[in-house]
This record gives sequence, structure tokens and C-alpha cells, in this order.
Amino acid sequence: MAIDFDPQRVSANTRDSVTAMFGSAEDVHLLDNLPLASARYVISTIPALDTNRRSCTACGITTIAARSH
Repeated sequence: MAIDFDPQRVSANTRDSVTAMFGSAEDVHLLDNLPLASARYVISTIPALDTNRRSCTACGITTIAARSH
């Protein structure tokens, strides 16, 4: 699953095995509805560490192993 704030990237997704949807990591309602309980990994490319921390905390993720940028 891929979540992107850029609607053009979402519509450009052509991979059958990856569902792409429009959304923001700062949208707690979106995060609450993601199927993260079954996720083995969560990869975030958001450069703002605070946003990553808030997103991870909202999803119940307690460890950020690495970050982009």
C-alpha cells in the first residue's frame, strides 16, 4: 500500500500489487483506518522527523529505524 499527498503520483500508480491512495500523514483519521496491525514494515519518505513521530505514534509504532533526507 502506498499513501501519497500528490494526486498525480497516486493516479500514476500502475503496479497491480500496490494499492495507492491519496492522503496525508498528518491526517490522524486516515492513519487510524490503515491496516497497520498486519504491516511488517512501514516506510516513510517524509523528511520532517516530527511528522514521522506523530504518524508513528498515532499508528502505534514505537520505533523509527531510519529516516529519509
